[in-house]
Amino acid sequence: MKETPQENSNRATTLPWSVRMANSVMTRRAPMSAQWHYQNGVILKAIEQVWLKTGDTKYWVFIKETLNQFIDPAGNIRTYSLVEYNFDQVNLGKMLFPAYKQTGDARYKHAVALLREQLRWQPHTTDGGFWHKQSTLTKCGSRGFTWRDLFMPNLQALSTIQLLSTM
Repeated sequence: MKETPQENSNRATTLPWSVRMANSVMTRRAPMSAQWHYQNGVILKAIEQVWLKTGDTKYWVFIKETLNQFIDPAGNIRTYSLVEYNFDQVNLGKMLFPAYKQTGDARYKHAVALLREQLRWQPHTTDGGFWHKQSTLTKCGSRGFTWRDLFMPNLQALSTIQLLSTM
């Protein structure tokens, strides 16, 4: 039996805010495909948490479809440029780890390697702080530490089990 609009509205308001947010984003941006960038990483990480909490696979499917908008068959990242050395480009990369873990798809592994190369050569200060991006070498990005710290432990975990032996 189909729900009436009132029943649907009542059910929607009893859902946790995290689920409502994820559902709203997925309705408005299905799937997100504009650019490989920081904001998409924040949104997909939140949707991943909803997926892990609810077990509802529609959230995982949305994450995977969004990533697949960017990752080509060779594992290159559409709209990403390594030589920009922009930390905004690393944040979405943290979603490649659960994608690789779930699927074993080598494209995700290659994309991780591209982002790792960026971190290897990211401009930094003499005391080790990373610049936010190549084009603004007068701004040291505090977010860089956060994104690097979210990315690198995952990379190390994969390396430990020899998934990134080509690096």
